[in-house]
Amino acid sequence: MGKKSPKRVRRAWVASRGGGNEQPSPVMAVNDTCPHCKGRLIEIDHYGERLIGCVKCNRWGWPGSSNAFMALREEDLQALSNLSDARHKAEDTTP
Repeated sequence: MGKKSPKRVRRAWVASRGGGNEQPSPVMAVNDTCPHCKGRLIEIDHYGERLIGCVKCNRWGWPGSSNAFMALREEDLQALSNLSDARHKAEDTTP
């Protein structure tokens, strides 16, 4: 079998995910708590890779893994915080 071009691999990957027109949410709540701070874990899209972790502890790992293997850069944490603030403002229903 020959070497596959990156374009061909990408097209196959997109097709396997259901057409490619859907954009996953950049942040999604997970019904689990951080073992360190007991805060809520979230799932994020980190440069095309899905990670689950805790914003407070800055510990992140792959979905299904029990091992948090990385910490996000300060800029990425700030972007998550800004996104969370905007989401809370949009959900605020007080008059």
